[in-house]
Amino acid sequence: SYCEQLFDLEPRRFYRKPFDKERIIKDLEILIAEHTEHRQSVWYEENGREYRLFLEDVLYMEASNKKIKAFDKNGKKIVLKNTLSEWGELCKEKYFVRCHRSYLVNMRYVKVYSRTEFEMTNEDIVPIGRKYEKQTREIWNLHKMEEEV
Repeated sequence: SYCEQLFDLEPRRFYRKPFDKERIIKDLEILIAEHTEHRQSVWYEENGREYRLFLEDVLYMEASNKKIKAFDKNGKKIVLKNTLSEWGELCKEKYFVRCHRSYLVNMRYVKVYSRTEFEMTNEDIVPIGRKYEKQTREIWNLHKMEEEV
């Protein structure tokens, strides 16, 4: 009966007594690295307070008037520093694609894809620039294949 209950907990490893302290520490470091790797974040300031933005929660980013606006899954618009190119480099392995000179899109939140635009899960429409069309289509196809596996 204990064995069946363990499946609900999803154990990572079992240890025998006496415990090997170094082995436990090494396993904890691996677990922490795996967990934080999936929750990459950046800090931003708003109204004199600092907030953490988890990149996986960002639907898309838009560059306008020398500012970057990030739109998160909770409907919040956040103004960030740096350029869209810098954000693209930071996010390129996190399902983001540069689809337009003014937009960076998180593929996880795309509801509809066409040759000329994305419709995001929040119903926003993000254009795909002609210059970025081929690259965007290739990344979209890779993203679809990953989700089907």
